[in-house]
Formats: sequence, structure tokens, C-alpha cells
Amino acid sequence: MSCNNYKELKEHVGHEIVCVRYGDPVENVALECETCNKALQILLTTYAKAGPATYDGKLVHSDAGCDLAVVKILGDSYIPA
Repeated sequence: MSCNNYKELKEHVGHEIVCVRYGDPVENVALECETCNKALQILLTTYAKAGPATYDGKLVHSDAGCDLAVVKILGDSYIPA
């Protein structure tokens, strides 16, 4: 889901929405709905010789007990190593 999609975002009106930042300086950001326990949008930064690039991400699986998440990078321009 993207926060730019109004139809999907409107179901979270009135819910507790939290912006979570990871990294120092901030490299990855997730917008999460605490009420539904869903990731609304994930932005990931990768680094290559050409410089940093930011991509949308999709939560594939998570395990809160292990504090672990698997995130898929979306986009045609991303080439895995």
C-alpha cells in the first residue's frame, strides 16, 4: 500500500499512525498504523557507486517476537547485487 492511495488510506482515518525512522542519519522510513498493526508505506535507501537511491518497499513477513521483518524492494530500476 502507498500513502498516496486515498482509497486504501481512508480506512485508517482515526487510527494511531506512527512514522518510524531507522538509521542515523535516517535511511529507512516506515509509516505504520498502530491500531491495525499494518505498515502503510515503507521507504528504503540503497547505496551504490552512482550514489544513494530511495525505493518503495513491501512488507513480506514479520515476526515481532524476534524483532525481524522481511521487506521486498519494489521498482523496475532496482537491480539486486
